[in-house]
Parts: sequence; C-alpha cells; structure tokens
Amino acid sequence: MTPKTTIYLLCALGGALGLAACGLQLQKAEQAAPATDEHGEALYQGYLGLSKLEYDEGDYRDSDYFAVRAMLAGANEKFEPQMISARDLPAAKLNEMASARRKVITAVYRGSVTKLPRASAEAQVLFDCWMQEQEENFQPDDIAACKQGFETAMKRIDAAFVPGEPFRGPTDDRLVFDVFFDFDKDELSPVAKEHLAAIAEITRSYENPVVTVLGNADQVGATDYNVALSERRAKAVARELQANGVKADAVLARGDQAPSVANPERRPEAMNRRALIVVREAEPN
Repeated sequence: MTPKTTIYLLCALGGALGLAACGLQLQKAEQAAPATDEHGEALYQGYLGLSKLEYDEGDYRDSDYFAVRAMLAGANEKFEPQMISARDLPAAKLNEMASARRKVITAVYRGSVTKLPRASAEAQVLFDCWMQEQEENFQPDDIAACKQGFETAMKRIDAAFVPGEPFRGPTDDRLVFDVFFDFDKDELSPVAKEHLAAIAEITRSYENPVVTVLGNADQVGATDYNVALSERRAKAVARELQANGVKADAVLARGDQAPSVANPERRPEAMNRRALIVVREAEPN
C-alpha cells in the first residue's frame, strides 16, 4: 500500500466515523478572493495548483495543506516556507533541505518579493512542493521536478542581486534555521558548513545580533550522554559561526534536553540530531 493510498483510506474512514474529513479545503481555496499584489497572486496560483494535483492523486491531507496556504496568500498574508521539522524527511536530505529553506527566506529579506515577485513566489511554492514529495520519497521524478523548479527560480533571484550586496535582515523579528548531524556525531558536514557560512553572513548584517544555538540529540541511550552530545553539537555550530566572522560574545550555545520530536519509544530520530539557530537583534538598553 502506497502512502497516498493509506492517507485516502484514513480520510475515508474519518468521514465514515463522523470525524473531520480530508480534501474539503480545495473548493474553498478556488472560491477565495484573489490577492491584491503580484507576489501574493503568484503564491495563490502556485499553491492552488499543488492542491489540485494532490487532490487528483488522492492525497487529501496535502491537498488541504496547500489549499490553506493558497487561501492565506489570497488574503495577502505573509508566511515562510514550511519548517523542516513539519515533515518526516529522509535523514540524508535534512541539511540539503534546511539550506534550501534558508535560501528562500534570505532572498525575501534581500528584497526578492519586490524585485522579482513571481520568481520569489515560485521559489517558495516549489520548495514546499519539494518538501512534500521528499517526505513521501517514492516518486523520484516528482521530487526532481520540484527541486529543479526551485533551483531555477533561485538562480533567477540570485542573478538579480549584486554579488556581495549586504543582507538587510528584519530588525523587529527573528530568523530560525536548522543544522543536522549524523547519528552519535558532532562533526559538521560540508553542506552544514556552507549553510552556516550563509547564516553567519546574515548575522553580520545585524547591528547588535544575538544568536542562540540549541543543540539536540536522540533519546537513544543514557540521558547524561545525550545532553553532553547536545552541548557538543551546539558548540560545534558556535565555533563555525565564529570562524565565519560572528563575534563570540554574540553567540549563546547550550544543549537542550527536550527533544525536537516527541519520541516516547526512544528510537533513533534524525529530526532530533540537530542544532536550532535563532538569529535576532538585541533588545535596546
């Protein structure tokens, strides 16, 4: 039984039992009022298209998810790409996906929504498409199509900005990023190091940055060992940020005992092998 068949059966069972049924959001999204700006309209059309595709394939859960995002865009709401932790992604893909998500977010804060509104919308929609297909992980052509479309949109965006142009991040908000580790390891992968170099560039654009790094670990094995591993991961990220020009006194690194993903059976969980990085402007004195 394929994942989408399982979802279809669960939705049908939910309807038969009087529970909330799936697949009810697409019609609402089709009737939603259009966005009033080019970026919002492109987001609306992109997410609506994904919703229709998933509905036709019997994946009503994801059809609903994309339909709700279409309605948010139609209402001129601004929202980020889906969080990495929202999907059960293959462990080998986590750093690649985290890096891709960061690219969409940083493009927005560089001004892509104004400069290239449609490309900016395409990058976000196709990233979320890539996330959804990568979670299912059984349709390689669909994964490749979403990924390639995302990368094409990002190339257009990158070409619109002058190399070395400073990043101007938000001063009244925070940016959140992930870096993932292999099982029982605190070494950074090459992809993670590239990701952190870009995060360091963002951090340096803040006038008075504060970076909080929370290391995390599996719940497999002894608690004391996992807490120590969490701290080593946080410190590895902090060192890499500092090596890329972030001042040491701007970085607060510690291990976090609470797992990112609940895991009462204490099995290996790739989503818990990470460091969470929060970048914000320091509060005024």
